[in-house]
Amino acid sequence: MTNSAEQILLDKFKSEKEKGEYLHRRLCVSYAKVYMFRRSLLGRLIGHIERIIRYVTFRPSSKSELTQLYEAALQYQQERGIDFQVVMNEYT
Repeated sequence: MTNSAEQILLDKFKSEKEKGEYLHRRLCVSYAKVYMFRRSLLGRLIGHIERIIRYVTFRPSSKSELTQLYEAALQYQQERGIDFQVVMNEYT
C-alpha cells in the first residue's frame, strides 16, 4: 500500500516538475521575443514615439504594456542569468 502511494506521489512530483520546466521555457521564449522586438529598429522607434506621447500628455510616469513587459524581461534575464539570444537560437 505504501509503495503504491509513494509511486503516485513520485509520479505527481515528476509531472509538476515537467510542467514547471515547460512553463519556464515558455516564459523565457516569450520574454526573449519581447526583448528582441524592443531591441529591433521598429521596437526602438515605437519606444521613442511612446516616450514623446507620454511627455506631451504630461504623464511621464505612465508606461505602456510593451515597456512594462520589456522591463520585466530585463529583470528576469538579470535574475536568472539568461541570454535571450541563445534562447531564440534554440527556439528557432
